[in-house]
Amino acid sequence: MKYFFVYLCLLKALKKPAPSLIPRSGEEGELVNCYSCNITLDNGSIFWVESIDKSTANGYVIEKETRIKTYKNLPLNTINLSQLKIKKYKGFYEHMFINGYDFILKDITRYIEVEFFIIKTIHNIKQFIFNKTPLQKSKRTDVLKILIEKYSTKNVEFNIVSLMMHIHSSKYFNHPDKDTATSLLKLYLNSFVESGEIIKTKGIDYKLTGKAIVTLENYENEERKHQENLRLQRIITLATIIMALLAAIQADLIKMPTLFDLT
Repeated sequence: MKYFFVYLCLLKALKKPAPSLIPRSGEEGELVNCYSCNITLDNGSIFWVESIDKSTANGYVIEKETRIKTYKNLPLNTINLSQLKIKKYKGFYEHMFINGYDFILKDITRYIEVEFFIIKTIHNIKQFIFNKTPLQKSKRTDVLKILIEKYSTKNVEFNIVSLMMHIHSSKYFNHPDKDTATSLLKLYLNSFVESGEIIKTKGIDYKLTGKAIVTLENYENEERKHQENLRLQRIITLATIIMALLAAIQADLIKMPTLFDLT
């Protein structure tokens, strides 16, 4: 029976079928443990498997143009392991088995469980180290630079969560100081709204305005002038010290050692 291994793979995966919406965050996301199964048909369409019996796979095909589900039954003896694709969701991690052979090798042997455990352990170590480091408080101008860098090209909308991820990465969600950092960032965004660098669009979303670039350029020009003034002050101070030393030497207030005695 050439379809025995196809049946075995689908039977194993469909004991934990994936729901229509798979949680990918929070406590619900952490408890996820399920599979989605599909079969690539000869005409290139994708058959999504919902259940099986001893001789058929039951599921549907989504029409490309209308996006309508067409339900049908597929005889198992027409399916090869090379056509079978199974995706495993475990916690926040997922893995696509490229065919039935890959599924047998990695899932039925529990190899993928070891891989997920290693990935999760490494992630937890990185998160532990990240949590021990206080979240760096970005300055107002630093936040404006990030906004222009990330969102000005396509002029896309953003919100407080996406901005925090750009600044601190997704590990920010589990940091003990995340609420404090989020509150500070909200204050910055409100100040940008008041001064016109961003506008509030709908709900919790924001969008950059042209004034953001003008404000940043003005700040950078002022910062450049400030640095030039500091450099000029250092040069003047150094020149003043040198002139004072020369004046003291000429007045014999400071005796210089004799390097060469020509008498």
